[in-house]
Amino acid sequence: MTVLKILKDGETDMQSTNISKFVMHTDYPAQKIYSSGQTTLVIPSGEIDGYVTVTHSLGYVPTVFAMFINGDGRYIKVQGLKPVPNRPVDGEPGFYNVVVNSSYIKFEFVPLFSTEEAPSDIGITVYYIILYEEM
Repeated sequence: MTVLKILKDGETDMQSTNISKFVMHTDYPAQKIYSSGQTTLVIPSGEIDGYVTVTHSLGYVPTVFAMFINGDGRYIKVQGLKPVPNRPVDGEPGFYNVVVNSSYIKFEFVPLFSTEEAPSDIGITVYYIILYEEM
Protein backbone atom coordinates (compact mmCIF):
# COMPACT_ATOMS: atom_id res chain seq x y z
CA MET A 1 0.00 0.00 0.00
CA THR A 2 1.25 3.45 -0.88
CA VAL A 3 1.98 5.89 1.95
CA LEU A 4 1.40 9.59 1.37
CA LYS A 5 3.55 11.97 3.44
CA ILE A 6 3.73 15.76 3.44
CA LEU A 7 6.41 17.43 5.57
CA LYS A 8 5.92 20.75 7.36
CA ASP A 9 7.81 23.78 6.02
CA GLY A 10 11.48 23.58 6.99
CA GLU A 11 11.48 19.81 7.59
CA THR A 12 13.62 17.61 5.32
CA ASP A 13 13.64 14.09 6.82
CA MET A 14 10.95 12.17 4.95
CA GLN A 15 11.92 8.98 6.88
CA SER A 16 11.33 10.57 10.31
CA THR A 17 9.16 8.63 12.76
CA ASN A 18 8.17 11.85 14.56
CA ILE A 19 4.60 12.50 13.38
CA SER A 20 4.77 16.17 14.48
CA LYS A 21 7.16 16.86 11.58
CA PHE A 22 4.41 16.09 9.04
CA VAL A 23 1.40 18.02 7.84
CA MET A 24 -0.06 14.70 6.72
CA HIS A 25 1.02 11.06 6.98
CA THR A 26 -1.42 8.33 5.88
CA ASP A 27 0.15 5.72 8.19
CA TYR A 28 -1.44 7.56 11.12
CA PRO A 29 -5.18 7.93 11.76
CA ALA A 30 -6.59 11.41 11.24
CA GLN A 31 -9.88 12.99 10.39
CA LYS A 32 -10.28 13.31 6.67
CA ILE A 33 -12.13 15.98 4.71
CA TYR A 34 -15.24 14.56 3.06
CA SER A 35 -16.12 17.84 1.35
CA SER A 36 -15.83 21.58 1.71
CA GLY A 37 -17.50 24.49 0.07
CA GLN A 38 -19.28 27.79 0.18
CA THR A 39 -23.00 28.47 0.18
CA THR A 40 -25.28 31.45 0.74
CA LEU A 41 -27.89 31.55 3.46
CA VAL A 42 -30.68 33.88 2.28
CA ILE A 43 -33.15 35.75 4.47
CA PRO A 44 -35.81 36.69 1.92
CA SER A 45 -37.28 40.19 1.86
CA GLY A 46 -40.26 40.33 4.23
CA GLU A 47 -39.06 37.34 6.32
CA ILE A 48 -37.42 37.36 9.75
CA ASP A 49 -35.17 34.32 9.32
CA GLY A 50 -33.59 32.15 6.67
CA TYR A 51 -31.64 28.99 6.03
CA VAL A 52 -29.86 26.88 3.45
CA THR A 53 -29.15 23.14 3.49
CA VAL A 54 -26.22 21.17 2.12
CA THR A 55 -26.75 17.44 1.61
CA HIS A 56 -24.21 14.67 2.15
CA SER A 57 -24.40 10.92 1.69
CA LEU A 58 -22.49 9.74 4.78
CA GLY A 59 -25.46 8.14 6.56
CA TYR A 60 -24.29 9.36 9.98
CA VAL A 61 -23.82 12.73 11.72
CA PRO A 62 -20.41 14.07 10.65
CA THR A 63 -18.26 16.73 12.27
CA VAL A 64 -18.81 20.09 10.55
CA PHE A 65 -16.85 23.33 10.82
CA ALA A 66 -18.61 26.47 9.60
CA MET A 67 -17.68 30.12 9.23
CA PHE A 68 -20.39 32.74 8.59
CA ILE A 69 -19.40 36.14 7.21
CA ASN A 70 -21.16 38.70 9.38
CA GLY A 71 -22.56 42.04 8.18
CA ASP A 72 -19.36 43.86 9.18
CA GLY A 73 -17.19 41.42 7.19
CA ARG A 74 -15.96 39.42 10.19
CA TYR A 75 -15.78 35.63 10.04
CA ILE A 76 -17.85 34.02 12.78
CA LYS A 77 -16.96 30.40 13.62
CA VAL A 78 -20.13 28.44 14.40
CA GLN A 79 -20.65 24.93 15.73
CA GLY A 80 -24.21 24.67 17.02
CA LEU A 81 -25.91 27.90 18.11
CA LYS A 82 -23.92 31.17 18.15
CA PRO A 83 -25.39 34.55 19.18
CA VAL A 84 -24.51 37.45 16.89
CA PRO A 85 -25.08 41.13 17.60
CA ASN A 86 -26.47 41.98 14.19
CA ARG A 87 -28.11 40.54 11.15
CA PRO A 88 -26.36 41.88 8.05
CA VAL A 89 -28.04 44.89 6.39
CA ASP A 90 -30.37 45.97 9.22
CA GLY A 91 -28.59 45.03 12.45
CA GLU A 92 -31.30 42.82 14.01
CA PRO A 93 -29.80 40.63 16.78
CA GLY A 94 -30.08 36.86 16.49
CA PHE A 95 -28.27 33.54 16.23
CA TYR A 96 -26.34 31.73 13.56
CA ASN A 97 -27.08 28.02 13.87
CA VAL A 98 -25.65 24.83 12.36
CA VAL A 99 -27.88 21.74 12.54
CA VAL A 100 -26.26 18.47 11.44
CA ASN A 101 -28.03 15.17 10.83
CA SER A 102 -27.30 11.96 8.95
CA SER A 103 -28.21 13.35 5.51
CA TYR A 104 -27.79 17.15 5.52
CA ILE A 105 -26.40 20.24 7.26
CA LYS A 106 -28.69 23.22 7.82
CA PHE A 107 -27.13 26.68 8.18
CA GLU A 108 -29.59 29.25 9.52
CA PHE A 109 -30.17 32.68 11.00
CA VAL A 110 -32.77 32.82 13.78
CA PRO A 111 -33.84 36.19 15.24
CA LEU A 112 -33.27 36.75 18.96
CA PHE A 113 -36.66 38.21 19.86
CA SER A 114 -37.52 40.53 17.02
CA THR A 115 -40.14 40.03 14.37
CA GLU A 116 -38.60 42.76 12.21
CA GLU A 117 -38.87 41.66 8.60
CA ALA A 118 -35.83 41.90 6.33
CA PRO A 119 -36.08 45.12 4.27
CA SER A 120 -34.57 43.32 1.26
CA ASP A 121 -33.04 39.92 0.52
CA ILE A 122 -30.10 39.38 2.86
CA GLY A 123 -27.37 36.98 1.73
CA ILE A 124 -24.97 35.56 4.30
CA THR A 125 -21.95 33.66 2.97
CA VAL A 126 -21.12 30.41 4.77
CA TYR A 127 -17.89 28.43 4.32
CA TYR A 128 -17.93 24.85 5.61
CA ILE A 129 -15.85 21.70 5.96
CA ILE A 130 -17.42 18.27 6.47
CA LEU A 131 -15.16 15.62 8.03
CA TYR A 132 -15.71 11.89 7.95
CA GLU A 133 -14.61 9.03 10.15
CA GLU A 134 -12.03 6.71 8.67
CA MET A 135 -13.73 3.37 7.94
